[in-house]
Formats: sequence, C-alpha cells, structure tokens
Amino acid sequence: MSAASPATTRRRSPQLIALQTVATIFLAFAIGQAGWAAAFLTGGKGFKHVHEIGGMAMAVVAVVMLVVAVVYVRSGGPRWSVVAAVLLVVGVLLQITLGELKVAAVHIFFGVLYIAGATVYISYLFRPGYTR
Repeated sequence: MSAASPATTRRRSPQLIALQTVATIFLAFAIGQAGWAAAFLTGGKGFKHVHEIGGMAMAVVAVVMLVVAVVYVRSGGPRWSVVAAVLLVVGVLLQITLGELKVAAVHIFFGVLYIAGATVYISYLFRPGYTR
C-alpha cells in the first residue's frame, strides 16, 4: 500500500500550522539577515541600515512566534516548542545588542549558530512524531 488510509493520516492542528508558518517566516528573516550582513561587510552602502531594520523585524517576528508557540502548547502541543521559541527571542535580543556594541566577530559567529538553531527548530516543527 503506497498511500496511507484516511484512518491513519493525522491532520495538523491549526495551531501547529500557524507556528510552522511563523517559524518559516522567521527562518527566512534570519537567512536574509546573513545576506544583508554580507552586503554591508563587503562595502555595500546603505545595507547596514537594512541589516539593522531586519534585526528589529526579526525581534518582532520572534515575539509573535513565541506567542503562537504558547497558543500551540495550550492546545496540547509539546512544551519544547515554547522553550525553543524563548531561546530564539533571547538570541535575537543578544544579536541586536552585539550588533549595537559593534562586537563584530562575536556577532557574526553567534549569527551562524543562531541560523543553525532556527533551522533545527523549524525542522522539528515539521517532523512527524514530534508534534501533533
């Protein structure tokens, strides 16, 4: 049998779909931030300002993601989704602080780790068996 029967197919909850959507947008912002940083660091004029605005936008999306994760957990989702979202909010605030303090080496290194963490978060949100 190649297709799952309707009885064994599980539908994703609307809360999970919302969290997956916001997390995908968040990851897109994080990857975009790396691009704006590269443009800024290689001499592109004006890209520093775009990178700064992107950081603030990421903070807003991270808080929205945390709120959606809380709603998801209240509907029966796993608690790790909120814990990870809290860590991502703290991480984006740390990144903004490092950028404002012009601690470039740490900011860049942590940015790479941050994108990896956001990627792991979203991959678990889409992984069957780890969500409902």
